[in-house]
Amino acid sequence: MDDFDFTKHYTREQLDGLGARNFGPEEEAEVLARWECLFADIEASLDEDPASVRAQTLLERWDALVADFTKRDPGLERPLDNLYRDPNCLAKVTEAMPRLPRVYSFMIRARAARAR
Repeated sequence: MDDFDFTKHYTREQLDGLGARNFGPEEEAEVLARWECLFADIEASLDEDPASVRAQTLLERWDALVADFTKRDPGLERPLDNLYRDPNCLAKVTEAMPRLPRVYSFMIRARAARAR
């Protein structure tokens, strides 16, 4: 994703702020491990009802990891949502993370089930 232009979704100030977060190697590894574990748990649950307690718990974990990234700042949350709706970006992200489409799709279904 090195050639993807994130300024289409984030302002230069937002990108500078995100870049200024000093994640040490241990913290970065811990965050990546949490995402990896969550992806594996979601993949193991793809046949579950998105309204099930398990699916809703997975969605809560997803939201917590996103909140760690965005710090619950709507100015960072909206562009992140838009990134996933951008076909060019989704294609680039999928190249790097082939598991994302089915995992993200399940989270969308779980979120829709929560809203009912």
